Amino acid sequence: HVFMSGVVTGSSAFSSDAENVITRKIETFHPKREEGVVRSGEKELEQYYEIDKCLEFIKRYHKVALQFPDHLLPDSVAVATILKHDSGEEVYILGDTSYGSCCVDETAAEHISANGIIHFGSSCLTKTGRLPVLYIFGKEEVDTT
Repeated sequence: HVFMSGVVTGSSAFSSDAENVITRKIETFHPKREEGVVRSGEKELEQYYEIDKCLEFIKRYHKVALQFPDHLLPDSVAVATILKHDSGEEVYILGDTSYGSCCVDETAAEHISANGIIHFGSSCLTKTGRLPVLYIFGKEEVDTT
């Protein structure tokens, strides 16, 4: 970076070209989709994401942030729609977390004044200090035949 009379030239690690941010395409990897298994039905979503457990948490805390790792983001809108419809509460998807996918992003949740977070996917289970968290690891059906 070159500083000239108070002006920074060059790119910064903390900002992006506005047009690039809006038009950027992000590739996602969804292991279940890669294997040919798609959780497209509401019943499959309810089972995998433990919707009943999520609804109990939402009814207790009302304004809840939903944190998905990148590979589960393709399901996020469908899950949020089910939760909003069945709970009657607003839910918010954290689309760009500040930390790794395994860490609960309390900072992002506080930006929307959330009362709690539902963290989907694997987690490092680092202790949170400000908000209650429900961990949903994903419940796969096991074929025992």
